[in-house]
Amino acid sequence: MSVNLECQESKSQQIKQVSSSFTKKIIFLEYFFTIIALFLYSSEMIKLLITGGASEGDGTNMYAFDYSLSSQLYLIIYLFTAILAVLRWKKILFTLLINKQFLVFLVLIPFSTLWSLAPTETVNGTIAILATSLMGVYLASRYTLREQLRLFGITFALVLIFSWFFILFFPHYGIMAAVHSGAWRGIFIHKNNFGQTMVVASTVFLVLANTQKPRWLYWLGFGLTLISIILSASSGALINFTIVTSLLIGSRFFCLPKKRFILFLVAFILISCSLSLWLPEIFATTLGAVGKDTTLTGRTDLWPYAIDKIVERPWLGYGYNGFWNGLDGESAYIIRAVRWAAPNAHNGFLDLWLQLGFIGLFIFVAILWETFFKAVLLMRITQSWEQTWILVFLVFLIISNLTESLLMSRNHFSSIVLISIVFSESLILSRLLKYRRQSRLVQK
Repeated sequence: MSVNLECQESKSQQIKQVSSSFTKKIIFLEYFFTIIALFLYSSEMIKLLITGGASEGDGTNMYAFDYSLSSQLYLIIYLFTAILAVLRWKKILFTLLINKQFLVFLVLIPFSTLWSLAPTETVNGTIAILATSLMGVYLASRYTLREQLRLFGITFALVLIFSWFFILFFPHYGIMAAVHSGAWRGIFIHKNNFGQTMVVASTVFLVLANTQKPRWLYWLGFGLTLISIILSASSGALINFTIVTSLLIGSRFFCLPKKRFILFLVAFILISCSLSLWLPEIFATTLGAVGKDTTLTGRTDLWPYAIDKIVERPWLGYGYNGFWNGLDGESAYIIRAVRWAAPNAHNGFLDLWLQLGFIGLFIFVAILWETFFKAVLLMRITQSWEQTWILVFLVFLIISNLTESLLMSRNHFSSIVLISIVFSESLILSRLLKYRRQSRLVQK
């Protein structure tokens, strides 16, 4: 009898070991997929290879290439993301419902098909942005903020490695020719895309260098991103790098004791108000120093014409992804007016207004404000670098979208990070409030 019991216990242990080993493999595969997906979302290597290293101004028509391979890869990512979401459907559903405001915004996107002037484009864009959003929700439901930052660190390390590999060994791909000859672009179509990605990477490496080991490795990554930004010759990226790194260090003042924090805040407001008097001169001088004019290389020329189209449909817009369709869509008015093939308004807020109207823009800005407030509150409570990074990323997102259009952009890393942040902050605050309520009940 004892022999049979021993045999059963032995079999039970073997089953547990096999089950544990299988679980570890599944977790590893899930982690591996997440990194690969984030890498594809945060780089343009496939498109760069498809175009054969073509550069702006070399006479190549970038719209003439077949990008179906890139689309197919994204479809595979959508499929695996959906599978992971189904396997964790309870957590995904709970995460979605924790921030109903953003859920309303996501629902507005497919509904915009009803009034879109380009319904086919809106449907295609809706599928892509909802799949992209699902990745962000999955990250928030599956990983803590610290784990997410570690994932982002690995992702950007891969982007750096591949970018420097192309630059050093395949300069035709990694370095731009023609108009921007000599400017580094790594595994991106354009130097500006490379520069802005490196700005986000620098903030991630800086936070990891202060929170995780081996620190020297993250400091190395930070140094390489700075070199990449400088050699990308992207003046916008260099300005943004200066702003966000200064904010990342300066925002630690939010962790000061209450009295010191109030004094710092008052001083900051007074200095900001004083500087605002000389803001036009400072702005013009700064732009001149980096080789820009006050039209931001023609970007501001687009905005009056974009506003003209907004006035025509101010409340609901033209449908998600339904406005910018070259000379075949409503964007023809702007393109003919400025006399160059503008792909977007070069302002994320104007583009969001064009697509989803004032209603969509208002909801989105409210979400940004609410998330920013939560981040400040949680940083005051936790005093963590992760919350500091969230504040800095939100500021970066706002300032970068004053001259670029990346707000809720499909298949883009910044959209995934934003959505992950929105839901992660809601989850953290919800748990914190629940813990405080339970503590009060215990004390009573």
